[in-house]
Order: sequence, then structure tokens, then C-alpha cells
Amino acid sequence: MHLIQNSGLVGLVILLLGLVCVVQIGRGFTGRGERAAIGRGLLLFGVLAVLLGFLGHTVGIFVALGVILETDVVDPELVREALWISLSTVFLGFGVLGVALLGWLGLNFTGPGTDVEPAS
Repeated sequence: MHLIQNSGLVGLVILLLGLVCVVQIGRGFTGRGERAAIGRGLLLFGVLAVLLGFLGHTVGIFVALGVILETDVVDPELVREALWISLSTVFLGFGVLGVALLGWLGLNFTGPGTDVEPAS
């Protein structure tokens, strides 16, 4: 929960992309959509989440450095906390990408329409 609180508005957008990915995975496995199109969409949303994560990281570093420059004495704990907060969006973005990749793999290599032969 701390990770989500630290990620701010960009983190909420990334979580929304993650929710969209989960819904699309459900649509693909229940047969309510074309699996190939859903798979391509999952990869798009996953990559978009990582890009937004890096954008949030860049903004976070910029804000954190502004705060650090205003202080007279730089506390290493302050720097560590600033880096952790700025990286939280990247962690969320890679988490959404992981979910999207697992969904893509599941949609492409399981269920109807696959060429995988059952083991005998």
C-alpha cells in the first residue's frame, strides 16, 4: 500500500492500466473477444505502463532534487527516501508489464485456437 501511496497520480494511471489488462485477460479466456487482438492490446498496455513508470520516475527525481537542493545539509536518509519514492512508479509499471506478459502467454499458448498438441 505504501508503494501505491508514493506513486501519486502516475501510479493511479498505471494501476488503471493494470486493471484494464486483467479485464482483457478475462475477456480473452472467456471467449468474449479475439484472442490475438487482446494479446496485442495487453502488450501495448504493459509497455505503456512501463513508459509511464519511467516518466513518473523522472518527475519524481526532478521534484526530489529540488527539495534536496533547498536544504542546507543533505541527509543521506532524505536522499534514500526520495529515490525510493521516485522508483515506485517504475516498480508498478513493471508489475503491470508482468501481468500483461503472463496474460499474453496464457492467451497464445492455451485454450482454443492453439496448435499445442496434448502430451501422450
